[in-house]
Amino acid sequence: MYLIKRKKGQISVDFILAFMFLMIVSLFLYESELTFTNDSTNAIIANKLYAVVDTFENYAMLSYSENETLLLTLKPVGDISYTIRASTKLINVSRETYVIFYPEKDGVRIEGRDVVNTSVDVGNKVQLIANVGKNNITLSKNTLVNIK
Repeated sequence: MYLIKRKKGQISVDFILAFMFLMIVSLFLYESELTFTNDSTNAIIANKLYAVVDTFENYAMLSYSENETLLLTLKPVGDISYTIRASTKLINVSRETYVIFYPEKDGVRIEGRDVVNTSVDVGNKVQLIANVGKNNITLSKNTLVNIK
């Protein structure tokens, strides 16, 4: 004797409805996790790019204050290349790039194989420009040292 009477197709209909509900919940969680992952990845990349700007400024300040010639090695962040602007200089970093900081009386002079003179002067700022996916990221930091 059965306590619960069911029709013959009832279990399969319940199973299909439960499966569809689990699919909807799984898709919602999957979409939420992907969005979180992309935002987290962009934040990590921006943080690493800011560290590059910070390091560039620190090398300029250290070269000037210690009156020492310093060599900075810049590398792309993962597969993301970027451009650094300092005073009238432009540095494209798409591979390992070397920048030499020479101390002078009123600031530091930067040179290197990939350091190019431009007509645009950004003043006492260090700017970093990078394309991350479809986003264009520009970071700018004021420096206390005159970069030539």
